[in-house]
Amino acid sequence: MKRALMVFAIILLIPFLVNAQATSELNEEDQRHVEFFKKHGILEEGLNFDGMSHDIQKKFLETLIVQTGVDDIDFIESKDERFSTPEKTWDLYKASFLSGDMDLCNKCLMPAFQKKHETTVIILGHDGMVRMIEEMSPIQKITEKDLKAKYRIRHEINGNEITFYIYFKNVFGKWRIIQY
Repeated sequence: MKRALMVFAIILLIPFLVNAQATSELNEEDQRHVEFFKKHGILEEGLNFDGMSHDIQKKFLETLIVQTGVDDIDFIESKDERFSTPEKTWDLYKASFLSGDMDLCNKCLMPAFQKKHETTVIILGHDGMVRMIEEMSPIQKITEKDLKAKYRIRHEINGNEITFYIYFKNVFGKWRIIQY
């Protein structure tokens, strides 16, 4: 999987390889990400990351952050039982949204889903989103395999039972929502 992630990131960067110019050094947060990814074997030894231009390094890191879910190293490395199961993450997501703690709410979401979530809130409106969350029934596990899980919520709309799916990913011991 790590090799597939690396290949995916490199393919996304090919358009930037031709005219890339180094503009400055990586900032401290980016350097921490590089060290974290090297430590965990996500940036492989054979990859000449240091030989890349700054622009390519930034795009590469952005892609790895989104794909791995490692957007906040302090959060990922900390112990936090609230994210130890998909059910706990889901309950925390709902509670943090309802209480208005959007920083904590976003920690429940994979980085790639955060923007989509913001768009959903805009479309439904804050009150509509609150109403939807308050009406949600408990989630039910369908599958859990290879650090990913699929759950469902059944909800009655206009007399019809509708099933909604929620997908989770385990990121270094923390379950985060991929999408729903």
